[in-house]
Amino acid sequence: MSEPAAKSPYPRALLVGLGVPALLLLGAIAFVLANTHRLPPDVALHWGPRGPDRFGPPEQFVLEFGAIGAMMLLISALLVATTAGAPSARRIGVGAAVGVGAFLPLFAVVTAAAQFDITTGRDAVLDNLGMLLSMLGALALGVAGTFLIPCPRLVPATGSVPDDAPRLHGDEATRASWEGSVGPTRGVLIGIGVLFLPVIILAVWMATAGMWVLLPVMVLVLAALVAFLFFRVRIDAEGLAARSVIGFPTIRVPLAEVVRADTREVSPMGEFGGWGYRTNGRETGIVTRKGEGLVVERASGGAFVVTVDDAETAARTLNTLASRRG
Repeated sequence: MSEPAAKSPYPRALLVGLGVPALLLLGAIAFVLANTHRLPPDVALHWGPRGPDRFGPPEQFVLEFGAIGAMMLLISALLVATTAGAPSARRIGVGAAVGVGAFLPLFAVVTAAAQFDITTGRDAVLDNLGMLLSMLGALALGVAGTFLIPCPRLVPATGSVPDDAPRLHGDEATRASWEGSVGPTRGVLIGIGVLFLPVIILAVWMATAGMWVLLPVMVLVLAALVAFLFFRVRIDAEGLAARSVIGFPTIRVPLAEVVRADTREVSPMGEFGGWGYRTNGRETGIVTRKGEGLVVERASGGAFVVTVDDAETAARTLNTLASRRG
C-alpha cells in the first residue's frame, strides 16, 4: 500500500499568516464603526512631529486605514507565498506576515481611542506609550504566529552519500567538526548604512520633537538586520547549524537529512533577490555576499545554501560525517 501524500503546507500557512491579520483588521474596523459616536466630526487622520496635521470625517478614517490595511494584507500574503514552500523558512515567513499585518489594526484602534469623547481632532494627543504598545503587540503576535506553524518534519535520506561527493581524506578524515562565520562584504554594509542614515536622522529628529517611540523601533530594525546578516555555522555529528550572532534564528539541517554537500558560486541578488536569510522557492539560503557557497541537498526537498569562507572544507566535512551515519 502506498503512503498517503504529504499535506500541502500552504493552507495552514495562509490560515495563520493571512487569516490572523485579516481578522484583526476586520475587528479594528468593527471597533471604530461601533464607536463613531464617540469620535469628533474632524478626526485626526495623520500626525506629524508637532501633532495632528490632517483631518476628515470618521468614515474617511475607517476608509483610509481599511485601504492601507488591505495593502498590508497583500504584503502578508506575499511573505507567506514566498516562504511556505521552504520548510526552514516557513515559520519565520508566517511570523513576519502576522506581525506586518497586525500592526496597522492595532495602531488604528489606539489612534481612534485617543480621540474618544473630544470635540475636535485638533485636540487629540497620540502618546508614545500607545504607539509602543501597538508595535510590541504586533511583534508579540508575530512571534506567536511562528509557534502555530509546526517544525519541519525530519525526512531521513534513504541512501548513502554518493561516491562522487567531496570528502575528507588522510589525516583530515578524522575531523569531527567544522566552524565558520557568515557576514556581508564591506560594500554591502556601506550600502545599508547609506540607505538607513536618513531614517536614523529622521528618528532622532522626531525624538527631539517628543516622538521618542521611533528610537526603540530603530533599535529593533537594526537588531533584525544583524540577526539575518551575521551567522556562525557549525558542522558536527548533529548536522549543520547556522545560528545568528544574537541567538535567533537558528537554521538546522540534521545529519540524517543530508543527501550530499557541494560548493558553487552564489549570486544573492541574481538567485535570491537580495541578501540575508532568503528563499527562492526551491532553495533556502543565508546569502550575505557574492562568491563561494556551501550547498546542502536535503532529503526533504530543495537545498540549503550558505555563503561562507572555505566552503569546500565545509562540504567535505559534512559529506564525511554523513557517510558515517548508521
